[in-house]
Amino acid sequence: MRKLLNYITKPLGLELIKPLRYRGNARHQFITYAYSQEDQTTNEFLVSIAMKSISRAFLNEIDTSSCNRNAPDYQYFNIYPGEHYRLLKALCEILVPNKIVEIGTFTGMGTLAIHQGTKEGAEIITFDVSDWKSFQTQLTENLFSSGRVKQLLSDLSLPESFQQHKTMLEESEFIFCDGPKDGLFEYMFLQLLANAQLEERPRILMLDDIRFPNMIDLWRSIESPKLDISSFGHFSGSGLVDISRGLMLR
Repeated sequence: MRKLLNYITKPLGLELIKPLRYRGNARHQFITYAYSQEDQTTNEFLVSIAMKSISRAFLNEIDTSSCNRNAPDYQYFNIYPGEHYRLLKALCEILVPNKIVEIGTFTGMGTLAIHQGTKEGAEIITFDVSDWKSFQTQLTENLFSSGRVKQLLSDLSLPESFQQHKTMLEESEFIFCDGPKDGLFEYMFLQLLANAQLEERPRILMLDDIRFPNMIDLWRSIESPKLDISSFGHFSGSGLVDISRGLMLR
């Protein structure tokens, strides 16, 4: 019956999907979608960066010798592929950015990975709405006292907060967005970023969890050159966007 209904409805763009019956024993699972990508574009800049970073991430681990082993998810630092921490580190080593903006500090695993991949003198600004000390964290006072890492408590999906920090975003060469995935924040932030008309400079935006159901429309709405590298990053989706000339949305 399903095949017959699909034969009738497929010309209309509708197709019945067989229910997911067997879930296996993976620690984290969710239902997502596969879709054609003829309306998505990339460029040589992204492909080159991705290939170099993937190779480097495969060969080089995160140094966990001084990490907090009691913090949540510590054991996933060096799962690669599958997790994105080694890829984050590798991207920073390839891009050699002077200023990095991270959106979503949480337990600091991403912050630490970025820190290990950046050169001496690079500035890392990590945004959250909660102080890093409110979590079981990988971050330490020493990391912040070095002057290379700074946390700002601000919601960048709000126009007034975005405008306050626009110059910081404009000066960054790498923006890593790992926000709440609540169906609101990322959509609002990306719209503000697209409207900001950032000054032209080499700049990469990395989005986490692009295969979450409530992130798929967001990812597909991006018209700027982009590349889905989920097979070599986070199992829940890793996407790179070239926003050197600003972010363009459909």
